[in-house]
Amino acid sequence: MNRDQRTRDRFDGYIALEEKIIKNIPIFKPWYKDIVKGHKYHGTSYHDYKILLKDGSEELLQVQLSNYGNERSGYCRYHDIRLDLISSFDPWDVEGRKKYHDFGWRWKTLKNTKELKDFASLCTVNKWGKLKTCDAKIFLFCVAKTKGRGTNKTIKEIILLNLYDNEKLKDNCDYFVNNYGVKINHKIKEPWGSAFVPVSEDDHILKSCMINYKRDFLKVCYS
Repeated sequence: MNRDQRTRDRFDGYIALEEKIIKNIPIFKPWYKDIVKGHKYHGTSYHDYKILLKDGSEELLQVQLSNYGNERSGYCRYHDIRLDLISSFDPWDVEGRKKYHDFGWRWKTLKNTKELKDFASLCTVNKWGKLKTCDAKIFLFCVAKTKGRGTNKTIKEIILLNLYDNEKLKDNCDYFVNNYGVKINHKIKEPWGSAFVPVSEDDHILKSCMINYKRDFLKVCYS
């Protein structure tokens, strides 16, 4: 199997996971089925889906899946919402590694927006993440227990499924970075790096971005 085919298989596998997550929205938000009649994949660099409302209008939806983890890592331990900040950056800049890498096995945490700006000036950001670029109005964040790897990954159990007003998340990007820092993912034998902001699920600003009720959902859709 060539590289392009492996990439395509992984892409198709992730769409299957997203489809299962979307179909579970009414279980966590029962009012959702009163407003939305369906969805269709509309993958771009800025959003994943279009949702079809019963009044005939359409809105954009972004899906993010985070693994539940275990007692040593992930949501299970930290109970955080991991917002995607950098999708791709060059991890091999000498000055960048000298300043922000311990030359052992991991990157240092970026403490605030000032360090983030400096980091991005050294380790070229090829693509900013969803917290900066996503153009969807609705952001769906899911935490799930999964099994398998790569194209064989499936969802065993959905632990958490939250809907957020995406514009509010983006408006508060600096707040999240300054209060929680930026964690750079440790990757082995990868030509690119990525990073996220681990926001406490109990953070009052994050909670203010949540969509919990039908009226909130409709307000976001028609704003």
